[in-house]
Amino acid sequence: MVYVLTAAFRFIASATIRVCPLSLRADLHSSASSYRWYKPYFYRKVFTTLPTKKEYFAHDWEHLLYEPSNPETISPIAEQLPEFQKLDEKWKAMLSYRFRTKEEEFTDQLNAKLMELGYHPTAISTGATVIRLTMLLRAKKRTAVEHPRNPCLRFAIRALIRRRQRQLRLLRATNMVEFKRLTEALQITGYEHPDPYKLPDTDPVVKRKLAARSECYQMRLTKLAKLKMEFVTTEKAFYRNKEAQINKMLQDLTILDESHSEGTGGSNLDVAQRRLEALFQEVIKERQNETLIIPESDRLEWYSREAVGRERYAARLAEKARKQSLRKR
Repeated sequence: MVYVLTAAFRFIASATIRVCPLSLRADLHSSASSYRWYKPYFYRKVFTTLPTKKEYFAHDWEHLLYEPSNPETISPIAEQLPEFQKLDEKWKAMLSYRFRTKEEEFTDQLNAKLMELGYHPTAISTGATVIRLTMLLRAKKRTAVEHPRNPCLRFAIRALIRRRQRQLRLLRATNMVEFKRLTEALQITGYEHPDPYKLPDTDPVVKRKLAARSECYQMRLTKLAKLKMEFVTTEKAFYRNKEAQINKMLQDLTILDESHSEGTGGSNLDVAQRRLEALFQEVIKERQNETLIIPESDRLEWYSREAVGRERYAARLAEKARKQSLRKR
């Protein structure tokens, strides 16, 4: 009888909740003992959209898979123990990878690969990080072959691919020799380093810009070739004219300096040549000073700008301190 009354009460309460407006449902559900109409929604099955085909991660730079060790192989750490040789075959078989977890087997292979490539197992350098990410990626890809419809595993592999690409680009920018050595040892042959200034050639506006740029480049090459040809043809005439001008200047200096050269007893041509060379040296030095004055002033201008900035910063601090002192009064 009590069970029937309880069931009837629950039915009436649920009907009341469905009929009553939303503004009153909060009051009805304020008690923990009342019937909660939204509970069945928590137990509904959620169907996720799984991939219909395998994903081979074609955008990755290498596609090798992790190769597990032979189950009969004994761990190298166990072989290095001093008491290992005293054990019989039964106990030696207990130390093989058949009785160890996959995580321990992967750790042993990772440490062996690090030591093979010249890194300590605890190293945290960029090269060691690249090796760890490569081994982890190969293990994840092998698991993805066995479980191709696991979305979480697929997303983890994508994240690892992007992380390894960033580490490889960092290694390439900081140590090119080590980058080439590791890519050759790990068989990473499909790496790409796109030019950030290379525009896509699918947009018509970009195509027009690239065509105009190539046309302008060809025009500049043609103009440069013409200038080179003109320079080759006029080079001899240029030097002949310069030699004639210098000889004329020497003759003029010789005529002007006849009285001085007679008193010294030297040749007029030698004296004029020495004076002309001294004049050329003065002109060269003056032009060097005129050319170097701009970079010298630019180099010293930083100190003047720094001094002005420091003065302004000190003035702002003083003004801030003054305002704070006025507030405290």
